[in-house]
Amino acid sequence: MTIGIWVNADKGLMYLANEYDPSSRFIYALTAEDLSENAMLMSSWKNNYYLGKLVNAFLNGYLRFDNQVLRNIGYEMFKKMGVQ
Repeated sequence: MTIGIWVNADKGLMYLANEYDPSSRFIYALTAEDLSENAMLMSSWKNNYYLGKLVNAFLNGYLRFDNQVLRNIGYEMFKKMGVQ
């Protein structure tokens, strides 16, 4: 499954959405099985500026989800990343 991450700088919010930008140069994989030659593993999020911002938004309540399914996927994703 592919999930987009969007930023609304005016509101100071981040969103997990079903839509994504296929031309984005930032592609992340949650598991080793999901890796492709252009993707970076999300387990190294502490060393990545953008993933750090995503985790910070989640921990501080600035992350929004397009729907309940994405919310459940997002919570599972953060659990796999070791974010509590």
